[in-house]
Amino acid sequence: GEVVYIWASPDSIPLVKLASKECEKVGAIPLVQIHEERLIKHFLASLPDDEKKATELIDTFAGVNHYLLDHSVGFLGIRSKDSDNPYEGVSQEIVKLWQKASGKVFNRFTKEKKWVICDWPTENQAEKAKMTYGDFYNYVLKVSALDYKALRDRAIPLKKLIDKTDIVYIKGKGTDLRFSKKGLNSVIGTAENSYVDGEVYTAPIRNSVE
Repeated sequence: GEVVYIWASPDSIPLVKLASKECEKVGAIPLVQIHEERLIKHFLASLPDDEKKATELIDTFAGVNHYLLDHSVGFLGIRSKDSDNPYEGVSQEIVKLWQKASGKVFNRFTKEKKWVICDWPTENQAEKAKMTYGDFYNYVLKVSALDYKALRDRAIPLKKLIDKTDIVYIKGKGTDLRFSKKGLNSVIGTAENSYVDGEVYTAPIRNSVE
């Protein structure tokens, strides 16, 4: 009887269908909204320069997500990263307003709902990985099915090293980067809420980056 809000891209329809069937099997109710970044780009590009009016329209758009979250218990987000700059040509001021509204939605489902986000493999990602789409697709399926508990256990020594580290120095072709992270802990990401996963992440201390 629980409603699951499924927010997905057109590319990921095969996974949306499977997820919807799984909802049916356990008696949950799939509520699907298809999200297309290229259409959102047209929406953003058409907004007026007036910040107040643009904010009102963006909040109206985002309000659909808030309404569906109001009526759901679970959230499944399926992203398709088919462009490195999906809002190219849109003013930075408008993009910031959109990101602010999107952040409010993100904060809601991560704090209030049962949630999971996964990435649907795209041609753009395959090209960046220098793989054919078929090989990349199979690779994503393979790493999505990893034993993430075992991966977490193996990541603990790296987390301990990062946590006690002060200076991070990265040098390579075209790269010469140094920063401090003294006192900042790291977080292990091993598919508790996101697929594909497998990272240990931290951040630099502000103003320490050279």
